[in-house]
Amino acid sequence: YEVNVTAPLTIAPGVTIAFQQGARLDVEAGGSIIANGAAAQPVTFTGQNATAGFWTGIRFYSAIPSTLQHTVVEYGGGATGPASGNLYVANAGVIRLQNSVVRHSKTHGLNVASGGNLEGCSENVIRDNATPVRLYARHLPQLDSATDFATGNVDNVIDVFGGDTDAD
Repeated sequence: YEVNVTAPLTIAPGVTIAFQQGARLDVEAGGSIIANGAAAQPVTFTGQNATAGFWTGIRFYSAIPSTLQHTVVEYGGGATGPASGNLYVANAGVIRLQNSVVRHSKTHGLNVASGGNLEGCSENVIRDNATPVRLYARHLPQLDSATDFATGNVDNVIDVFGGDTDAD
């Protein structure tokens, strides 16, 4: 079960989207997600069952920036292999993550592959995952010290692979 987003999709504060087992949300070329929740009314992407890995997660493949602010993404990461995590960014995909909670992934909370683009990751809580973050080295400068990466994960590490930190 796969839902493809091929146009801009705005999700209102307080909306909860619960996914069936194994389902995933793919943001394809031309698509983007604008999920600007509020502190008291976050946007929530979750599984219908509160089990890590119940659904696959959100995959970002579009060059149009997606923004998740005051958003909760939980109980995903059901895929195995490199394209895994609650949030997976690749193939020119672009994401901004701010004031959000990414938790209870069977694999990675946030996984940014070499072709993906992390345009900001600030003041988040990325906890209770197998690993909080897996990313290509050039994205390290996008991570801030205000984000909690070290609470309750199986491995409290930022998994860095490939490349160097020179953004040029």
